[in-house]
Amino acid sequence: MSKNPQYVFGTESFTSKKAVRIRAREIRDKYEEQTIIPENTADYCFVEDLLLNHVEAEQKIGVGVEVLYVANAPDHPSTCFWIKRVDGSTTDFGVSECLNDLYQINRMSLRELVKDKIEEYRKLRLGDSLSFVSDYSKMTFPAKEAVVDHDPPFDQLIMRFFSDRPENPRSELLTYSCDASSIPKWRSKELPVAFRAFHANTTFRLVQWRENISQIKRIHNKQYLKK
Repeated sequence: MSKNPQYVFGTESFTSKKAVRIRAREIRDKYEEQTIIPENTADYCFVEDLLLNHVEAEQKIGVGVEVLYVANAPDHPSTCFWIKRVDGSTTDFGVSECLNDLYQINRMSLRELVKDKIEEYRKLRLGDSLSFVSDYSKMTFPAKEAVVDHDPPFDQLIMRFFSDRPENPRSELLTYSCDASSIPKWRSKELPVAFRAFHANTTFRLVQWRENISQIKRIHNKQYLKK
């Protein structure tokens, strides 16, 4: 039995975010650099609906859309969707911001803030080893399966950080996008500095990726619900 559709863009229905991303990739691969996506096509309807579902759709659309097209991303080696507005200005937009809610987007931005510290810990623990012992199960796994887990979990860290701050990561966007840039700007210049300082006291552990998305996640969720 097929799953019920969770996402509808244009005339197409999808059962997962992954399926939406695959369809978006198909369209980006279909059109050459700077090629306009023809209106009144399934491709255009899909991309237009994606844009309308963007967390900053109003800012992206601006004075109105003249054309939608595919072009190289502004600051990373891939393609993305672009908008040319009726006033001639252009901007790009990503699929993640069209599929995720405010909290998920804020979480990704906060995670990116401390990505260097997470990777630094991973490299320090693994070194040149081809295997590692999981801090969770004490079992040995290939080094390529190692991931860094926050203890307490990252979502709890976020809630603790914002418990005495005016911002609410579940109801307001902590960043804002800039035209022709995939790197968002923080609305508060002080916030990223404060979060990195707060995160510096975090305890890490090295675990196997399956443990992290199954057993550990379930335990974290049970503990969180009890509080």
